[in-house]
Amino acid sequence: MSSTDRAREEARAQLQSIVSMVAALNCDYYRLAELRRAAEVLPPGYVLCAARCGFILQNAAQGESSDCFYTQGEATRAAWAKEYPDDAEELSDLEEAAAGCADEEEACERIREDALDVQVRDGWHAPGVTNDAEEFFILLCTGGPAVRIMGEFDEHGEPSRARLEYQDWGTPWALYHTQGTEHDALLTYCRQFYFGQ
Repeated sequence: MSSTDRAREEARAQLQSIVSMVAALNCDYYRLAELRRAAEVLPPGYVLCAARCGFILQNAAQGESSDCFYTQGEATRAAWAKEYPDDAEELSDLEEAAAGCADEEEACERIREDALDVQVRDGWHAPGVTNDAEEFFILLCTGGPAVRIMGEFDEHGEPSRARLEYQDWGTPWALYHTQGTEHDALLTYCRQFYFGQ
């Protein structure tokens, strides 16, 4: 694998991480908590029987019995998932999106701690005139390979454009093309930082 390919792969991995962190940021934590509470209640008709290795889940109405579960909570959740499969699928999707974050604030903090460096700069202006920053960059990783986000601010000082770039030792910065939801996630990621505007 060439150094350019290795750098491009690192940019792809960084972008996947960004998409995942933004999914956690956008997760519906209220619904996640609601479904987790529901999954802790054993549905009507189900009973738990203690066994040597844990708990056995039984459906009293249908006379079915499951394999052993190691905890009461796992057995209860399995019964709930069997009884409410759509809710169970939604809960699984939300837990995957949250990626271990407890709430939106934790997801935002995870993004802010992800960057190695954040800097801004302003453009050309007359001497003595104070100018607001026009561009920013966020360094994601450095060395060989390195990945950064370059972007521009709108008139309100908010990130309005962002592009992902990568390089390896001795090679120029190259653009990593993003599209659709990837680009939206990249911009959302950038908007979580304070740029001192």
